Amino acid sequence: MTSCTQYRVHLAPPPIRRRRSPVTQLRTRMIDTMILRGMSKKTQDSYVRSVAQLANFYNRSPDQISDEEVQAFLLHLIRTRKLSWSSCNVAVYGLRFFYHQTLNREKTTFHIPGPRKPSRLPEILSREEVARILSHTSRPRDRALLMTVYSAGLRVSEVVHLRLQHIDSDRMTIRVEQGIRCAGSLHLAVGAFARRAAMLLESRTTSSVALPAAASTAPHE
Repeated sequence: MTSCTQYRVHLAPPPIRRRRSPVTQLRTRMIDTMILRGMSKKTQDSYVRSVAQLANFYNRSPDQISDEEVQAFLLHLIRTRKLSWSSCNVAVYGLRFFYHQTLNREKTTFHIPGPRKPSRLPEILSREEVARILSHTSRPRDRALLMTVYSAGLRVSEVVHLRLQHIDSDRMTIRVEQGIRCAGSLHLAVGAFARRAAMLLESRTTSSVALPAAASTAPHE
C-alpha cells in the first residue's frame, strides 16, 4: 500500500495597485516644478501648505476652484483667521504659482491689497547737535550747504539745482526749482539760516551749484 503525501500550495494574492488621487498628482507636479526652479525646501512647504489649506477649505480639488473662490478664501484668512499681511502674501504667491505654473493658467484675478506703510516721525536734532555738526565743516561752502539743507528740509535732487540767486537773504526765503514736490518752483521760509547761507556763499568766488559734483553727475535719492 502506497501512501500519498498531499501538499498545499499557498498562492499569494496579487498586489493591489492603488491609483494616485488627482490631488496627489497635482501636489507632485507642483513640487517637481518648484524643484526645477531651484526653490528652497521652506518655500516649497509654504506654497504646498497654501494650496492644501485652500483645498481643505472648499473640500474640493484645487484645480476645480475658481478665482472668485480663491479671493473669498483669502478674505477668510484676513477677516476670520486674522493672519498677518505677510502670511497672506505668502499664500497669494503660493496659489499664483500653483495656478500659473502647475495648471498653466494664463491669468488669475485674486489678490490682496498692499500693506499700510507705518508713518515714522523724523528724528529731530537739538540745537547743540546741529551746532556740533556744523562745527565739523572746514569750508564755508560746505557749512552753507548743510545749513540750507537742514533749515529748508531739502532733498538731494533739490539741492543740486540750488543757485546763489535762489536765496533771498532780505526776505529770508529760498526758491526751490525742479523739486519733486511741485511742478514749478517753491518758496520756503528758512529764517536766519537763509541770510547766513547767502553771506557764506557770497564770500566765495563762484555762485554756481551748491554741490561740487552736481555739474557732472546726478546723485541718487
